[in-house]
Amino acid sequence: MLSVFARNFVTDSSGSVKNVIYGLQVFGRQQHAVDVQKALTEHGCAIGTRLGLHHTDERYCAPHGLILCQMTGEANAVNNFEKDIAKINGVQLQKMEFTL
Repeated sequence: MLSVFARNFVTDSSGSVKNVIYGLQVFGRQQHAVDVQKALTEHGCAIGTRLGLHHTDERYCAPHGLILCQMTGEANAVNNFEKDIAKINGVQLQKMEFTL
């Protein structure tokens, strides 16, 4: 039962189950979007849910955006995602972690 439940969460070697969500504030989207998208694609199997938010209307498209990623799978894959995202210029990374 736990393996089905834990599918949408992160598990570590001790069996601890966590809900891990990253917020990526991307400044200068036009300059950094390619690097961000490359990292998101590379780590796609560790991302259960991804939501992109930015301000836009018919006259304006913000030069920055916010991406929320709910992580899934093994803790090592999630840690690798965090390390790779942290290397990208123009990205502020924040993490929320809830132990279940």
